[in-house]
Amino acid sequence: MELIRQLDTATLAFVTGLAGFLLAGTMAGIRYAGTRDAALVYWGLAGLSFGLGHQFGHLFLTLGLGLPTPVVVAIANGLISLTHGLLLAGVRTYTGRRSGIVPLVGLSLAVVAAGLTWPEMRDVMRSRVLLLSATYMSMDLCAGWLLWRWPSPVRRFQRMAASVFVFNSSSLAMRFAYAWATDGLSGSFAKDPSQILFFVVSLVFVYVLTLALALLMFRRKEIELQRL
Repeated sequence: MELIRQLDTATLAFVTGLAGFLLAGTMAGIRYAGTRDAALVYWGLAGLSFGLGHQFGHLFLTLGLGLPTPVVVAIANGLISLTHGLLLAGVRTYTGRRSGIVPLVGLSLAVVAAGLTWPEMRDVMRSRVLLLSATYMSMDLCAGWLLWRWPSPVRRFQRMAASVFVFNSSSLAMRFAYAWATDGLSGSFAKDPSQILFFVVSLVFVYVLTLALALLMFRRKEIELQRL
């Protein structure tokens, strides 16, 4: 736990955002290489949204570039919410369903609006964590369930990616439980072990998900080529 306390939350937010750009670049590279699955577009945009959300929050909250803190937090949270929505839209597309992108984008806009206008969401860190953790957890669980159940020749790789979504859902459930049990959360970059651990887990989640989705798409393409 002492090692966790020594980590700097602002730096972790910056590095975590870079993981999102890696996801975006990887999905773009796979698509450029010839895999035209529409899911890659959603997953790539998810990485971009994740990276922008973390970098936006990091720059404006740590460097004081002029925007009020509630506005910065609301926009950053909206972008992170959009990340989870785009990941789910990509999974829905991959499994042959409609992406559902319109309501998922609407949910992200609702997060921004709530962060700007609802006092409990705007001013109380604990309330934000409870609401957002439940929202992200629900979308990730849904994505994991769809991937786990979808029948295909690459089911083993699908379940690898599904396990990553379930892992993140579990960490979000623990974050929700911690916020429910304590009033100690004070800010996005507070030196709180749970907040530091949240950034570490988010970093691991995006890096491992990038690997899992890349392996899934490569294996699927390999099987398609073998059938030619």
